[in-house]
Amino acid sequence: MTMSERRYRPVLRAAIGGVLAGLAPGTGGVLVMLPALALLWSVAQRPWLGALWGGLAVLVSHRWLLALHPLTWMGVPPLLSLPIALLLWTICGLASAALLMVWTVLARGLRGQRSGLGALEVLLLSALWGVVEMACLGVPQ
Repeated sequence: MTMSERRYRPVLRAAIGGVLAGLAPGTGGVLVMLPALALLWSVAQRPWLGALWGGLAVLVSHRWLLALHPLTWMGVPPLLSLPIALLLWTICGLASAALLMVWTVLARGLRGQRSGLGALEVLLLSALWGVVEMACLGVPQ
């Protein structure tokens, strides 16, 4: 295996994991989400790979936003319809990428100089993920 192949392997894991996470809600549910999450944990020490995973997950799962075009039924002029739908879709993907980047920075900080995360750190990161997800969904606490 060459150096460039080793360098791109984590990128491939993040990309495949993000796509699987995006497909999970509509296709395989837990059976698809479990490998997606395992791939996220495998790249959790690199914030930009976490961002790639999160961005792809939301861009794939929220592709329905593109089906809003044409937005003429809402009074949007036809020429602005597609750019607005693309902008909404892109903003969702970027927001997810930013949140996952912050999450991976926290994972990296919790890991410190050790080679991996302990059970307590994994539990803390998982709980943080759940709390932020519930807050983003607007679920009363």
